[in-house]
Amino acid sequence: MNRFIMILAALIAFGCNTNTKEATKSNVTDSNSIEMTATDLAKNGVGNDVILIDVRTPEEIAEGKIKNALEIDYVANDFQSKILELDKTKNYVVYCRSGGRSGKAVEFMLSEGFESVKNVTGGMMEYEEALK
Repeated sequence: MNRFIMILAALIAFGCNTNTKEATKSNVTDSNSIEMTATDLAKNGVGNDVILIDVRTPEEIAEGKIKNALEIDYVANDFQSKILELDKTKNYVVYCRSGGRSGKAVEFMLSEGFESVKNVTGGMMEYEEALK
């Protein structure tokens, strides 16, 4: 009987630790979101320590872009090699036309060990609307 109580106590303790870790992991994910809205970008901009990356095609960029953004075309053959030339310890905000390509670019960057990368949801379309 004593052994049963010890095993039960161990299972309960392990279960509580697992739940606590999961809750903590969830809170960290929420507070360190990998997304920002285009409206936030338009209204607040980014700090001096953040590098903007525009992953649209040259034709799209010709229609207008955010000042000082790096241009790295997501559909170009050299996209990955250009991204991998960047400093992985810097802060990046990535945008495209509507948020799809930039979301994929952010996923790639994070998978390659970049520490701080955010996708602009809504992209240039929402950004331009927010400026009006």
